[in-house]
Amino acid sequence: MRLSQIKLFLRGQLAVDSFKTEIESEVLTYKHQLAKRGVSAPINLIEDEYFDLAKEDLDAFESLSRSGRLDEYEISYIADALLLSEKVKAPGDSTNNFLETFSISDG
Repeated sequence: MRLSQIKLFLRGQLAVDSFKTEIESEVLTYKHQLAKRGVSAPINLIEDEYFDLAKEDLDAFESLSRSGRLDEYEISYIADALLLSEKVKAPGDSTNNFLETFSISDG
């Protein structure tokens, strides 16, 4: 998954179905690894650009989670990618805590 894809997706410039198809195999691997005790789950993120998360991006993320348009593993995979990226700038200290609420990984 590319950071630019996440950005386009959260900003409504990439359709949900297209995005889900693009990350499907990565999320499946992530899901299988999370089921194993003591094993890390891979996050395949290509940091192809910087992403300044805006409040609107976080609102879109939360809305996608609540609406069920993304499943819990897709949401967690994206949240973990954003948390781990060195090219994501988040507004305020509470953003990481917000994203961590969506993560189902052990850390």
